[in-house]
Amino acid sequence: MVASHSSGLPFSIINEFTAFDNLGYSQFRTFYGYVAPDRSGFVFLRRNTERNPAVLNISLRAQRAFVIGRLSSKLFLSVENVLNSDDLRILRVNSHVDSTSGLPQFDSVRRFGRRFEIGMQVDF
Repeated sequence: MVASHSSGLPFSIINEFTAFDNLGYSQFRTFYGYVAPDRSGFVFLRRNTERNPAVLNISLRAQRAFVIGRLSSKLFLSVENVLNSDDLRILRVNSHVDSTSGLPQFDSVRRFGRRFEIGMQVDF
C-alpha cells in the first residue's frame, strides 16, 4: 500500500491579449490579474496567487511468487487511485473573456478514475 498526500500546486490568473504598437505590429501581451467585475479598472496580481486543493492518493499492490520448474515467477494485481477521486489541477486561468462565451478559459489537467493492472513476471 502506498499513500501520498500533497498540497495543491499554485496557479496564476492571467489576462492575455494582442496589442498593436505605433507602427501597427501586433504583440502578444500577458498581464497577471483580471479586469474588475464592474469594469472600473484592472486588478494586478502577483504570480501564483491562487492554490489548487490538496490531493490524497492511495495505491494498492498484491503479488504472489511461485516457482515453475526452473523459473521464478510472480503474479500481481495493482490498483491505483483506490479512492476513485476526481481531481482537477488548474495550471492557469485566462481571465480575458471571449466575446462569444463570456467565460474565462481554464488550462487544467484532470486525474480521474480508478485504474487496475494485472501482470505476470518471469525470471529465468
